[in-house]
This record gives sequence, structure tokens and C-alpha cells, in this order.
Amino acid sequence: MKKIYRLLRHCFFIFVLSTSSAYSVEIDASVDWSEKRVVQFVVEGIVTEVNINQGDSFEKGQTLLSLDKTIFVQHAEIQKAEVSGLKAVFDDADRELQQANTLYEQTVLSDVELQKVQVSYEIAKSNLTQAKSKLRIAMWELAHASIVAPWDGFVIEGHVLPGEVVTEESNDKALLTLVRSDRLKALGRVSKSSADAVSQGSKAKVVINRKTYIGEITEIRRNISSASANGDYRLTVEFSVGDSRSVTVGQAGVIILP
Repeated sequence: MKKIYRLLRHCFFIFVLSTSSAYSVEIDASVDWSEKRVVQFVVEGIVTEVNINQGDSFEKGQTLLSLDKTIFVQHAEIQKAEVSGLKAVFDDADRELQQANTLYEQTVLSDVELQKVQVSYEIAKSNLTQAKSKLRIAMWELAHASIVAPWDGFVIEGHVLPGEVVTEESNDKALLTLVRSDRLKALGRVSKSSADAVSQGSKAKVVINRKTYIGEITEIRRNISSASANGDYRLTVEFSVGDSRSVTVGQAGVIILP
């Protein structure tokens, strides 16, 4: 009886192991940068600050490059003054229109006189609206006179020096090339049946150097160059590594699908 019990228990464990393994797929993968960005200014000016060079690391929110802000600041101040002045003109036109409406209701003001006041009000309103728009543009230009790091990362290419002039014609040149370091991606290939069993946004595990990371499937794309009838699919899983330096681009790993 004990032999039968042991045999049944052994069969049960084999069944559990085979069942659990049937619901997971392991895929060979390689590590790559999750984000790579070319840095360029969207406004013209003279570079005054270069706080980062090729090979340096940086933190999210750190100012990497800056242009001379003198002209941008002065332009913004001029637009603020213009808005302030036109706001006073508009407030006067608004009060005059309210008074004119009251007098018109009392039949003291004629249609022509009321229309003149209304026209003055609309002109004052239009001028103030345009001035506010110009101020928003000036503030936008001032904000974009500096380039701030969007995430933690490294500079893999740098081609800018203090004193360099950035113009519309030269702005197609990449000043810096940044890569993100706190979040990487694992790239692998799967069959159509495995691709159909998962969906974008679902969780997956990435194992590198015997350490497991919980990631998210961000891309499932058909490999159009595949000669197979079923084809194969490119699978991308992004995962966070935090401050870890144990994972490097090009390193081999394994993606485990549920």
C-alpha cells in the first residue's frame, strides 16, 4: 500500500511540474537600450554651458546644455510689459462698454455711439490676446534655451563646445546622443503561436546573470524577412534596473513568458 502511495505521489509531482512548464516559454534574448535620444536645440543662440561630455552619466532633471539667455529673458520682459499695458487699456474699454450698455438701455446712447464703444472694446481685447500669445511664445523660447535630462542615462556621443552658435541651418546637427540607463529592454524572437498567446502591455520575466526582473511587453512585431509560413515575431520586453550596473547592453538573457 505504501508503495502504491509513493508511486501516486511521484506521478502527481511529475504532473504538476509538466503542467507548470507547459504554461511558460523561455526565449533567448539580448539586452539593448530602451531609449536613445538625439539632443538638439529648437531655438537659436550661443552655447554658454556644456555640463556633460561623451561618456558621462547624468540624472533626470539635470541641465545638460544651455544657450545664452540674455535675449530670451529680455524678450520675455518686453512681452510682459506689453501685456500689462494692454491689460489696463482693455479694463478701461470693458468699463466703458458696461457704462455704454447701461446708457443704451436708458435710451441715452444712440446705436452709433454704442457701436463705437463696442468696436473699441473688441480692438482692446484683440490686442491683449495677441500680446498674451507673444508672451507665451517668449516664455516657451526661454524654457527651451536649456536642455534638461528626461531620465537617468549616459552620453554616448557629444559634439558641442561653449561658444558654438546654433542656427536654424546648423540645428540638424546632433549635439548630444543620450541613452537611458535606469530602464533597458530585452529583445527576442518567438513563434506565431507564442506571440498569439501574449499581448502588448502584459507582464513577462527577464533573467540575466541568474537575477530576475519583472518587465512589460512593449512590442510584438512580425519579422517580414522570415521565410517560414508561420513566420517569427520580434518580442520586446522593457524592464527597470534602477541603479544596478550589473546589466549591460549586448548582454545575453532569457525572456520568460507566462
